Amino acid sequence: MKKFKDVQTGTQLLFGFGILIILIIILCLIAWQQTNRLAKQTENLYNHPLTVSIALGRFETAITAMHRDMKGLMLTKYEEADKRALILSQIEVNKSQAFKQLEILESRYLGPAEDIKSIRSEFIYWNTIREETIRLLQKGDIETALQRTTPDGAGGAQVQRLFAQTDKVDQFASGKAKSFHELSLDLNRELNLQLLIFAILALILSVLIALYLSFLINQPLKELANSINSFRKGNMNARSRYYSKNQFGNLSASFNEMAETIETENLISNRAAELSGIMLSENDARSFCHDVLKNLILHTNSQMGAIYLLSDDQTQFANFVSIGMDKEGCLPFSALNPEGEFGLALVARQIVHIKNISEKSSYFFNTVGGNFKPSEIITIPVFNGSEAVAVISLFSLGSYSDLSIRLLKNIFNTLTARMNGILAYKQIVEFSQKLEEQNIELDRQKMELAAMAEELKEQNAELEIQTQQLSEVSQLKTNFLSSMSHELRTPLNSVIALSGVLNRRLSKKIDEEEYSYLGVIERNGKHLLNLINDILDLSRIESGKLDLEKNTFKINDLLKDVISMIKPQSEQKGISLDFHVNSNNPSIESDYNKCVHIFQNIIGNAVKFTEQGKVDVNVTLNNGNILVKISDTGIGISQEAQMYIFDEFRQADGSNSRRFGGTGLGLSIAKKYADLMGCVITVESETGKGSIFTVSIPEKATYKYHDSVDFRPSLVQKIPGASLKPGTSEKTILLVEDTEAMIVQIKDILEEDGYKIEIARSGIEALKFLENRLPDAIILDLMMPGMDGFELLNRMRSHNTTASLPVLVLTAKILSQDELNQIKNNHVHQLIQKGKITQESLLEAIAMLMINNEDIKQLKNVTINPINVDGKPVLLAIEDNADNMLALKAMIGNRFIFFEATNGTDGLEQARKHNPHLILLDIAMPGLNGFETLNAIRGDASLKHIPIIAVTSSAMAGDKEYFLNYGFNGYVSKPVNDIALFDEIYKWIKTEEQ
Repeated sequence: MKKFKDVQTGTQLLFGFGILIILIIILCLIAWQQTNRLAKQTENLYNHPLTVSIALGRFETAITAMHRDMKGLMLTKYEEADKRALILSQIEVNKSQAFKQLEILESRYLGPAEDIKSIRSEFIYWNTIREETIRLLQKGDIETALQRTTPDGAGGAQVQRLFAQTDKVDQFASGKAKSFHELSLDLNRELNLQLLIFAILALILSVLIALYLSFLINQPLKELANSINSFRKGNMNARSRYYSKNQFGNLSASFNEMAETIETENLISNRAAELSGIMLSENDARSFCHDVLKNLILHTNSQMGAIYLLSDDQTQFANFVSIGMDKEGCLPFSALNPEGEFGLALVARQIVHIKNISEKSSYFFNTVGGNFKPSEIITIPVFNGSEAVAVISLFSLGSYSDLSIRLLKNIFNTLTARMNGILAYKQIVEFSQKLEEQNIELDRQKMELAAMAEELKEQNAELEIQTQQLSEVSQLKTNFLSSMSHELRTPLNSVIALSGVLNRRLSKKIDEEEYSYLGVIERNGKHLLNLINDILDLSRIESGKLDLEKNTFKINDLLKDVISMIKPQSEQKGISLDFHVNSNNPSIESDYNKCVHIFQNIIGNAVKFTEQGKVDVNVTLNNGNILVKISDTGIGISQEAQMYIFDEFRQADGSNSRRFGGTGLGLSIAKKYADLMGCVITVESETGKGSIFTVSIPEKATYKYHDSVDFRPSLVQKIPGASLKPGTSEKTILLVEDTEAMIVQIKDILEEDGYKIEIARSGIEALKFLENRLPDAIILDLMMPGMDGFELLNRMRSHNTTASLPVLVLTAKILSQDELNQIKNNHVHQLIQKGKITQESLLEAIAMLMINNEDIKQLKNVTINPINVDGKPVLLAIEDNADNMLALKAMIGNRFIFFEATNGTDGLEQARKHNPHLILLDIAMPGLNGFETLNAIRGDASLKHIPIIAVTSSAMAGDKEYFLNYGFNGYVSKPVNDIALFDEIYKWIKTEEQ
């Protein structure tokens, strides 16, 4: 039994469970044997009594059916041949069934074989009698045949004998079934008794095995639990007394080892805590080192020890405190090349334990009994970062225990930190003495500095006053420039206006040479006005008062506008100015006016500094930026000059300034605008080989901006060839202006075109005029004495009679964002800068005021409903650009019957000829433009029902609303998107294909 106790626990469990599994297998075998015996009895019961009874019953049923059919055959008439044939067929089927059941009886019957042979013989004999009866019936001897089928006849008697034989077989089968049943009951009782006895024996054996295994497991577990519980309560000496070679014995031994380790660690922790407490109790370096060394000697059972500190010059370690050491053993050692146990510890940067010291060692103890040499030495280095600052040595006559070594390693980090702190404190004390001496000197210097500080304070006050004065001067400069720009603009605008009037009036009336002087006066006046505007823009940028807007526009359209303004200069110089249109025509979200200013300056400079050759403008896309490259074949810029070409009032050199003119502000302002908008301007140039300026513009605005102020009629000014006239003649316009020259200029332009001009030289005069009559439109100057234009607008819009009166603002003032918003909120229809007035721009702006007031209302009143078309709809496209017409035709394909017209006049003729279901109308065309063509179509009673879709390159924010308000039924921007195009078309045409 004791040997089994030492067996591994897993083996014990496997042995016990193995016995149980064997018992279960034996029990299964017994059950399987008993089940087989019962199955055999059941099979015997089925194969003989049951099968024989079923086959015998079916045999008798077949005989009975054949005998019944024979009687039915006797009752059929001779004429009923079909019925007789059917009965004979049924008799044959039953005959076959009877023979089949006889075969089953012969194979399954357990009684004498003669019983089944007798039945077969009797059945064959009866068939012979039955066939004779059928022959007699077929012969016509019906009475004889009928008599044979009666119970007394040959056939009937034979059937009775056949049934007697089957009864004998049936009685034997029934007896055999009863015998099988009684045998099965006996077998069941026997098998149940055997199974019960074996199950009881197996259960008793299983309980005994379980109890024994439980004892083998519970005994060590109980012992371990008691030991652990005692240890947990604080009995560090608690150990398990269970010993065995199995897993429980190993677990008991492991617990004892763990308890031993914990007890040791606890002892080390207590001693480490005690040492830590001692280390924290002293701040004086010498007292600290003495106490620490004393307790290290006590806790490690050492006999002597010493602490060495690094000298101030960091060349050697000198003895600071020692216990039990002889003077000869406390000599200093080199810090630069340490030797012996000290060198090893300093190199390893850890505690070094030296054993088996040679008898030749110089270390020894002085005792009453003589000198003794140490057997082992422990060296503890103390580092501050990467520098060794102290070394502790302990010496023992015997061997150091593992407990002592572990204790030292445990407190090593704490000892190092505390030693560093004590040494630092020691240095602080030494430094404090020096600082105290230095403080006296510093107090003296402090008094001197205080006097200097007072002097600096007075100087700072003077600097603040100067700074404030400079700020005021800067503000005065800005105000002066603003005021002077207005004061200079006023006479300049008069010069420009009157020179323009004289230019128109004196055309072909005076000498050609004298007439040319007027052009020189007007051109130089505008040039001077641009210089004033540049200086004011520069001042506004420097003062931080420049407002940025955000507009969405097409880069191709902007550059076309700029180039159209500069084209006359290039043609005059005989150089080509080419713009290579970008096929994608990307959109930009930026400040439209500032971009125009940038490109006017850069492209204008390229033309100005190019005497022969060409200027090219190209547009490309690059990672969310639009790159506009302006290259020329001009004089070029030297590498030195490229450093300052964007500075104010600077050109490449003085000779260029004299040769080409200019103030040097253009590129400076363009660069400042670009910086404000997040654009980048770069230049590549070489003297004599031309220049390449590249402007990189982000596609999306990244700067802080104000919402742009949009005056709708500016749309028409961007349309080439637009020349709109008011719907009726003799329109009255009230001109509110205090400058006589401007009055003369405007009257000269408008009266020549059929307008009647009324003059009000102040806001008060304008209000008095409006009290008596209403003009068709007002041209308003903003800067007037007394009541200015802003106040007049507010008063006009506060009265119902003048609330919707069209107003065109004319001013020389550079308006701030707030002033622009104020004008917009007062429903101003147009704004024109003085000095930039041309006959064409003023007439178109006035025409738009009239159209907005009357013609658009009439056009918008035309009601057009969607058209249902059964076949192919007819579509007319009016477009002067062949490429655009080809693109439209390709998009339409074969969905519509497509007709083309290249101008407004041809479009009217095509519309009257084909009566289309819908018209696609371009806006910018020579001759009749899109607006005039729309007016003509709406004025024709036979055509005004046709829906008209504007196809235009105007894609700014609000352009769609403007065209729809004007009277167009739909709007598609160029370049045309096929999805957007058909979305607009199918709003007005309904076909079967949709």
